[in-house]
Amino acid sequence: MRATLTPLRLRGSLCVVCLSLVLVLAQASAAYEWKRFAPEARCGHQAVVDTVNGQMVLAAGWGESGYMNDVWGLHCERGLYWRHIMPAGPAPPGRMQYALVLDTGDHALIMFGGNAGGTLLNDVWKLTLTPGSETWTDLSPPGQAPEPRLGPVAVYDPITHRVVIFGGVSEYATFFNDVWAFDLATSDWTQVYPSGTPPSGRREAAAIYDPEGHRMIVFGGYNDPEQFLNDTWALNLEGPGSAMSWVELTPSGGPPAVRRGHDVTYDWVAHRMLVHGGWNYPWFQFFRDVWALDLATLTWSQIPGAGQLPMPARNQSVVFFAKCGIKGILTFGGNVWDAGVYKWHTNECFMLLD
Repeated sequence: MRATLTPLRLRGSLCVVCLSLVLVLAQASAAYEWKRFAPEARCGHQAVVDTVNGQMVLAAGWGESGYMNDVWGLHCERGLYWRHIMPAGPAPPGRMQYALVLDTGDHALIMFGGNAGGTLLNDVWKLTLTPGSETWTDLSPPGQAPEPRLGPVAVYDPITHRVVIFGGVSEYATFFNDVWAFDLATSDWTQVYPSGTPPSGRREAAAIYDPEGHRMIVFGGYNDPEQFLNDTWALNLEGPGSAMSWVELTPSGGPPAVRRGHDVTYDWVAHRMLVHGGWNYPWFQFFRDVWALDLATLTWSQIPGAGQLPMPARNQSVVFFAKCGIKGILTFGGNVWDAGVYKWHTNECFMLLD
């Protein structure tokens, strides 16, 4: 794999936008109306890669219209273009800073928690991803559940068919370091008490599932009192004859600067975790750097980029995308720092091509 990657700025598909205008004019010649064919600018959303349908799927977030619950897919079969996914069923409340994973067993998105206009959530929603039949279902069970929170992280465990969550913060600024598992077969929550010394409580960390190590890798975040973090932890997940356990990792090289509001993604081609963006304080420094943690050698390395770089951002989404002859990381939206001016949200999309 080459060390230098080239950024590509994506602005949607002109042919799709033109087609939408023709349809609107033909149906309403007396009243012209523009229709949106790209997601609204936003921050605090999440995205995953749906490899079955060859798309990046993003959901929810916060923007000019408030707390959103919309769903969009970015496809590449006929050039990169957006599709507004309009699921059946009652939709979840709009939210930001929640957890989102891809349930590869049932081919569905699983959403947990977040901030819905100042009300913190602990609900669980499932979105099936069959094209044309996408449907929301509320899986929230009665009884035991994690406390409502924003800024948790989560992974899907394909071996036990569970969603494992960690961390977040409560309405009263309690920083959690608890671990919960949601059984997707029974829709039941179980609090898990892993062995080993756990990480400190935190919000706005980021995590991936490492399929080769069967573990959750957690990087960075923020805890009280105003401590930004750049530590790396592994939660070894439950397997035959083994229970969950925490281990702090001590990689060589780097590490990336302390940060929160960043995102990470798993590069399954090179078996590494990729880190992008985020911010820290009191320097109020926004990042657009990209770091790679080699999960075989536990070595940090910074990936340089050439070409037009994205603006420094936090609370954006990042995925690793390998489809249609394209391979690299795809970032969308976020709060950005543009030439000394803070912007609440953007809908710009960049790809760092390998």
